[in-house]
Amino acid sequence: MIFDKLYNYLARLYYTFVYNWFYIILSLFVPIVLWAIDIGRDIVLDLTEIHNFQFINIPLIILSFTLLTLSNWVIPVLTINVWQFFTGKKPNSLFIYARLIPLYNGSKGGGRKLQFPSRYVAILPWSIFLFVVVRSFLPEHREYLSFIAFFIIWLIIVLIDRFYKKNLVFVFFRSMCGATMRISADSRVKAWLYIGLLALSFILFLVFAGFISAIVGAGPGNNDVIKYFIVIINLVGLVMIYLFMQFSENIHEDFRDIEQPYLISRSVHLTCLAFMGCSAVMLGLSNEYLWPAEIGYFSPVYVLIIVISFYLFTVDILVTSQLNITGIYNRIRKKERVLTTYSGRVSKYYKIFIYTAVFFFIYIVFFNAINSHRIRSERVGLAAYFQEDARPALTDYFDGWLAQRDTVEKITVYLVSGQGGGSRAAAWFIMAMQHLNTLDPNFSKNLFAVSTVSGSTSGAAMYLADIHLKQSIDSVNVQRIQTIYGRNYISSALWGLLLGDGYEGLRHLLQDARKEFPKDRNYYFQEEEINAYKASVGTKFDAQVDSFFRNDYLASYFLTRQGNEVDKKNSKIDNYSLPLFFINSSIVERGERGVFSPVRLEEFSLATDLYANFKYYVGSYYESHLYNIPLITCVNQSQAFPFINAYNYMESTGRLMDGGMYENSGTTTTLEIYEALRKHIADKKYENVRLVAINVMNSLMGDEFVPILYKSSTVFNTLTAAFNVPFGGHQRFSYKNMLRNIANKPDTALQLPLKVDIPLTRMLPRHSIDTMKQHLDSLSINQYIGNAW
Repeated sequence: MIFDKLYNYLARLYYTFVYNWFYIILSLFVPIVLWAIDIGRDIVLDLTEIHNFQFINIPLIILSFTLLTLSNWVIPVLTINVWQFFTGKKPNSLFIYARLIPLYNGSKGGGRKLQFPSRYVAILPWSIFLFVVVRSFLPEHREYLSFIAFFIIWLIIVLIDRFYKKNLVFVFFRSMCGATMRISADSRVKAWLYIGLLALSFILFLVFAGFISAIVGAGPGNNDVIKYFIVIINLVGLVMIYLFMQFSENIHEDFRDIEQPYLISRSVHLTCLAFMGCSAVMLGLSNEYLWPAEIGYFSPVYVLIIVISFYLFTVDILVTSQLNITGIYNRIRKKERVLTTYSGRVSKYYKIFIYTAVFFFIYIVFFNAINSHRIRSERVGLAAYFQEDARPALTDYFDGWLAQRDTVEKITVYLVSGQGGGSRAAAWFIMAMQHLNTLDPNFSKNLFAVSTVSGSTSGAAMYLADIHLKQSIDSVNVQRIQTIYGRNYISSALWGLLLGDGYEGLRHLLQDARKEFPKDRNYYFQEEEINAYKASVGTKFDAQVDSFFRNDYLASYFLTRQGNEVDKKNSKIDNYSLPLFFINSSIVERGERGVFSPVRLEEFSLATDLYANFKYYVGSYYESHLYNIPLITCVNQSQAFPFINAYNYMESTGRLMDGGMYENSGTTTTLEIYEALRKHIADKKYENVRLVAINVMNSLMGDEFVPILYKSSTVFNTLTAAFNVPFGGHQRFSYKNMLRNIANKPDTALQLPLKVDIPLTRMLPRHSIDTMKQHLDSLSINQYIGNAW
């Protein structure tokens, strides 16, 4: 007897997965990823930092999980109308709906093996999310409480299943739903009244959640209170939705006909689609127009869940339910002959059409994206065009640069490398550069070259903007760094990856085909960084900021470009106040290092000269127009980490991606610069010049041997190894090679390492920046900085 029960239970569990595997995997993706990855905890903890109107994320996350739950559970009544439209058949909708109920609610019938009701599958993602929330909010040694919380959630569900009919809410809403033998105007009114009251109650609940979270979050020292509130309010929302599902699933048992449940399901389906559509439109507007708020104000959890709900609704309406209805129609026509007067069966070609659509979608997603992801280029006239041959040789530029410095006394020339690492690397780099200014007042003046990778490239661009705009760089400005990097850059990336890039590519294809590049998540990330910098310096600098970041990569290296167009065409860079900015990237197709360089690269480096390639293949020859490449776009190509950013294609060169995929420390390019300068200094007999290479690292690259514990070979291990080789092994080799080659006095190589545990993410908590500042103050490299040899 016990064995039979166990077998039946496991069989139902098996068939539940078989019939719902796509929905289970997709809906569980977000909470499980938050559980599995390190930055998941920081994404959850960010909900407690109620600043810049981010209190709206708490009710929005409840809304998103409600939509995800209902998308897994609700019988998609609208799909019956879609099926009727495409097939031309007009069967009675109630008969179709009656036969869909067993497929969704797990009851007998429907031509399938018995499975568990879909409400259990539907509520699982929210339950796991609450598990992750409790786990993130509590110290590690009390992690068992998260399992207790998960157990309590399902204990409540079991109790609801047992006693839900005695619930006063159930009794009240049951009285709202009268039944008739046919769909009448009165029954429609009752159904919409029922759903309207529920929707209004739910909206008021969301307003209450947002209002209380704003009050609690605004109070000083209320961090623990807001954590408890987030857990409780999500638990209440989960219970409310489960009560609604339980009641709606069983209401048809209390009536002689199913027209009222049909109308209720239809109303729920349309209401959910309306909420989801409004959410998607809001995110799209926020991403493109920063209205009603910047997309960074919205939690990545909300963005992910909304998009996944959209996918689930779309697949259910256009694919899964279409196939189910086709099978139901065929069976009824064959056996019952009471559904309609039409003869024959629905053609199998309809199924072929559905499967073709599925394969087309897979092809678009995995093999040929709608968005071509061409690199951003700006069409300009000859007067604003920057020539590739305006760049001098490295040694010629060094001579001009040195001539503007006081070389009577000994001079220290700084070469700085920046390691990759997301917002952590960006914030640490700019803080380190400001810190070095406090140690040597002439540091920025004597800074000759900066070679950066990934996140450090962003930090370097902001530091150079400070120099260009004459902002204070004499001390570490934590508040400004928090404004730039203590923010969420993940939401826009996820939106672009899952939905936005496809929309932008389609729009470009249909409306803006004459424009040079389709907008994508890379473009919007560039705009986010520019806007973040603007917020840190104030609106009075907007024009100068736009000119610096959106103008050509070489533009800031010109003091003036006066005269006629011929003079401008033949001019050379003449601004020696900015350090040379070497932006390291990688070329996907070739596995090569590519560098955007302000000087001619081939004379001292083995890397691909990306700026020369752009000007040769795009700038002068693309459709007979002239194009510049903005500085911010070059910065983006260095930090195009998969899949947060797209790989931008440059004509004939290939797709560019994160420079860390080749070498993540930036020291390979710095060593090439050093070797060329060292030889030139020796040839010129510059005896009063020494070179100091400073490596700004946000993760350790020590020599200590760490034993590796055995792990079973899996696909995940293989993928991990594929990332460890470039991001770990190559940078370690390059870094040690630099230390070995810069060892002769008076030259030296130093490191400025971050030795505290800060998450590698593009959603850096503001308190992490405070921690980095405290650590920076404890480092001591004073004896190596300045002109005292």
